[in-house]
Amino acid sequence: MKQILYVVFALFFSVMIFSCGGDKNYEIKGMIANPSLDGEYVYLQKIENDALQTVDSALVKDQRFKFTGIADSAVIREISFGNKGTGLAPVVFVLQQGHMEAYVDTFSTMTGTVDNDKLTEFQTQRNYLVSKIQKIMSEYQMEALKGPISDSITMVYQGQYEVAANEITNLSYNFALLNNTNVAGALVFLQSISSFTYQQVESILSDAGQTFLNVEGIEMIKKQVDLEKNVAVGKPFVEAIIPDTTGIKVSLSDYIGKGDWVLVDFWASWCTPCVKEFPYLKEAYNKYKDKGFKIIGISLDANREAWISAIKKNNLNWIQLSNLKGWDCPVAKDYAIQSIPMTILFNPQGFIQAKGLRQDMLLIEIQNAYDKK
Repeated sequence: MKQILYVVFALFFSVMIFSCGGDKNYEIKGMIANPSLDGEYVYLQKIENDALQTVDSALVKDQRFKFTGIADSAVIREISFGNKGTGLAPVVFVLQQGHMEAYVDTFSTMTGTVDNDKLTEFQTQRNYLVSKIQKIMSEYQMEALKGPISDSITMVYQGQYEVAANEITNLSYNFALLNNTNVAGALVFLQSISSFTYQQVESILSDAGQTFLNVEGIEMIKKQVDLEKNVAVGKPFVEAIIPDTTGIKVSLSDYIGKGDWVLVDFWASWCTPCVKEFPYLKEAYNKYKDKGFKIIGISLDANREAWISAIKKNNLNWIQLSNLKGWDCPVAKDYAIQSIPMTILFNPQGFIQAKGLRQDMLLIEIQNAYDKK
């Protein structure tokens, strides 16, 4: 009788432990398709400071592994493998309370909770579209092996590729938009943001829930979007004061909004694509400088000698400014500069006319500006 009571008590106590705060417990049971990982470890990791940090590990036995723990809130995690895991896709998922099941193969999934079931469905659809792109590329390569491909044939394949790529973007956008209150939506948003337009990013963030916004990396993107709103086409210039090559501080308002077209060019001596833009800048400058056209170069260099040397070497005979702080340049931050070269064209009244003009598009836009004038 005492033994029976002890067993009942023990069972009751274990249930209480799991349920008292059991609403925060998680369990991940995993199966790996590749038996070569038996005896190896798999790793539960988080992204911290742009690097993966291991938070737990589990031994693989009979192609199975298990993680258990407490999830105070839903977070993005990854299950990855050692050197023997080559060819296996890491499991990127939402770690949250509940029982989850991971299946690891060349296409890995996590199921068992609402967020992860949604992700698995999304990833399956996306994987299908990716396979379509791979098929298109493979067929194009096979055609190339037969001999030269005509422009018309290339355009057909390019069109097919763009259709499939747009399908992936639309799938990702719609998922993030419909799930902008949960971590699953945040994960897809972060993975896909490079393919989204500014308007798509803004629409996803505009009414996003706090759970979505609290995911690491989202707040930085939101701040960037808010910055870009202030320097969108049609917005007035943002004042800045920055030294020239002699150290004299110059205000952008000394030139912008004074009745002339002004092009601000963000560049750096170490930026090869920037150097390739110089001939187009020179052509525009030489053609329209007598009509009042001005270029202001703002360098993201940190080394003064490299900056001055590049100006002389490339004969950049227009206004040159830099505070020599590299990517910490306050002006670059104020204008939401994420990559260079980046040009911003201001109309005579000081409002942003166009952004990101390069090569022939730069020449055409400036020619149109003076034709209209």
